[in-house]
Amino acid sequence: MTIRQRILRAIGAVDQSQHVTALESVNRLAQIRNDEWQRGNVRSELLDLSQISAMAEASGINGTTGVKLKEYIRDLEIVLENQNWQRQQAVAVREFSRWGIQQIILMSQLYFIKNPLIRRGIKVSSYYVFGRGVEITSDDATANTTIKEFLEDPDNANELGHSGLVQKEETLHTDGNIFFVFFSDKSTGAVKVRTIAALEIQDIVCDPDDASRPWYYHRTWTQNQFDASVADGLKTLSQECWYPDADYQPATRPNNIGGKPIMWDTPIIHSAVGKLPKWKFGVPDVYAALDWARAVKDYLEDWSTIQRANRRIAMDIETKGGLPAIAAYQAALGTTAANQTNMGWDSNPPPVTGAAHVHGIGTTVKAFQSRGATDGPEEARRLVLMVCAVFGLPETFFGDASTGSLATAKSLDRPTELKFLEAQERWRMVLGRICHYVLRVSASAPSGKIREALKEAATEKADTIKVNVRFPSVLEHDVMESISALVAGATLNGLSPAGTIDIKSLARKLNEELGYDNVEEILDEIYPDAPYKAMMPKMFPVSELDGTQPDPALISTDPLVAPQKPQQKGARPPRPVMNQESIPLAVAELRKAVKALAESRKAKEK
Repeated sequence: MTIRQRILRAIGAVDQSQHVTALESVNRLAQIRNDEWQRGNVRSELLDLSQISAMAEASGINGTTGVKLKEYIRDLEIVLENQNWQRQQAVAVREFSRWGIQQIILMSQLYFIKNPLIRRGIKVSSYYVFGRGVEITSDDATANTTIKEFLEDPDNANELGHSGLVQKEETLHTDGNIFFVFFSDKSTGAVKVRTIAALEIQDIVCDPDDASRPWYYHRTWTQNQFDASVADGLKTLSQECWYPDADYQPATRPNNIGGKPIMWDTPIIHSAVGKLPKWKFGVPDVYAALDWARAVKDYLEDWSTIQRANRRIAMDIETKGGLPAIAAYQAALGTTAANQTNMGWDSNPPPVTGAAHVHGIGTTVKAFQSRGATDGPEEARRLVLMVCAVFGLPETFFGDASTGSLATAKSLDRPTELKFLEAQERWRMVLGRICHYVLRVSASAPSGKIREALKEAATEKADTIKVNVRFPSVLEHDVMESISALVAGATLNGLSPAGTIDIKSLARKLNEELGYDNVEEILDEIYPDAPYKAMMPKMFPVSELDGTQPDPALISTDPLVAPQKPQQKGARPPRPVMNQESIPLAVAELRKAVKALAESRKAKEK
């Protein structure tokens, strides 16, 4: 049914001959509407119903035949399903095909290499996430040793060391996906980690009842093997297999899928960004910036071309001598450097620097003016802002210092800061998941450290071990202000510790603010684990949980700590405070400790 017939039906026209005027108007509206559809104008769906109703009334069509507005709205809905809305909706509802995502990845990688805006945005983002490093530890001593050995393994440092993590953050921007694959020694529990290129993973099979839980990863790739019989010594082989997810532990393990092997000993941990819920693959973040980065590049290239063309003409000569004078000037100033017949040398070079130009009355010689011939390069600023919006970075980070100030140089605006905090939280989850997998492997290996420490049910207990992933502050605050805030929080602006912050935690924060990299080593040296735990009851001799009195032998005899008065059972005890006369002793002891620590560090550096 044509549009004209639909509108006629909506109007309710019975006798076409009696409503010629109305039909002509409707036909004109239909033609306009068709033209708008062809131009892809979505606003054409909002045809004014009042015009149709007015034409119906002018034609004598009244309530007896009725304007079928309800039916007409349904017709609009049917038409709407076939227009641009459906094409736009298809992108949001249906996931990109694997081929489509691969093309996006290839374009993103190319633009990261060649486009300054894309490269700058990715680099700055990776600097803020991992530029100041990351510290991964565990409260459990055995687990901490296992994690430390895993991270310090030279083979793993390439993937999870400082440079490796910076590259992984860059890869997430260009590929949208990172696939960590693990190779384990079944006897010792040692784990090696590598990454698989996102272009090699062809499909992800998820739980049929929960699309957010992956089961298998399908990989196809071309493997290069050395072959002395081949001219270049390399022989390429096409490979195909399946990998399980690191958290997928089925009761029964099939050997293959569709005849292709399942690599149960080398599971995968997948990290993705830029995907909608239930999507299998992530889409690179820079995909939204590619068109705008290319528009900036094209604009500046065109502007440079025009400027180069304008600068080919250096002098503007005006003479009243007529054609002979013009020909004489052309012969005198016309260089032959561009003439290919002269073997590259100029038979009529321009005057040397400082030469004089002698001319008669009526001749004007001036520099050729090209200013204002084109728009300036600053006109591309709005295009650059679109790229900035994708990365969530201010334009000052892309080289425009004119829009910055001292305040913006020392800090970030809140949305940008939260962007990097979110990225760190994402990595905290991924790195924690990797470390827990390493602990599970160690717990299941006969000679694994975790299994020897936990004995029974070690594999189940390994998942309960706490892994701490600490990032330094995104913003580098003033050191004195930070330390003053820590001291105020620990002492409540008093002269003695208020007990609000654990002394070891306070020391950790102070060392981090001072910029030391080996904070945990320093804390182990100052507060060894066993003596520190034994010291805690002496520092706080009354239990805050039940208010009971401790063993008298545990009550501190330290002269720096005021004697504790007996407390009634159930009463909340006061925090230990310093005696006023013991303050000089405390200062002396603090100076001795700082001096000893400085001497020990100097000895280590030597």
